[in-house]
Amino acid sequence: MSRLGYGVDAHGALAEIAQLQAAGDAVGDFFAHASRDPGHHPHRRDLAAAKELMPNLQVATFYEAPNGSVNDAAGIHEGRMQAAKLPQWDHQEADVYMCGPLGFMQEQWLGLVKAGVPAVRLHREVFGPEMLDYLS
Repeated sequence: MSRLGYGVDAHGALAEIAQLQAAGDAVGDFFAHASRDPGHHPHRRDLAAAKELMPNLQVATFYEAPNGSVNDAAGIHEGRMQAAKLPQWDHQEADVYMCGPLGFMQEQWLGLVKAGVPAVRLHREVFGPEMLDYLS
């Protein structure tokens, strides 16, 4: 089975990657991250280290303002995250673990479902100030 760590916050996905490293299981796994620019990319070094330990781990990074670091062949893309720009993966069998602010998550959820990912395969953790709207 494939697993995809997907979103803005890298903490949960990096924990999953660490578990995969310990188990020696990296087949079909990849990590996609969206960030404003390379200067606002948390845990970039940790992810590079995980990739060295897990050569089969595929990584896709999306920068809204890439500052010249775009390299589609290396998985570094300009613009907002898009399911169509992710590496090939089995949309029916992969579990997708997403994390990010509400607007990002809504956009990505719709994009992934439109790409053929069953909603039951989408696991999410939403964060941000929108989560407190019920208090006002």
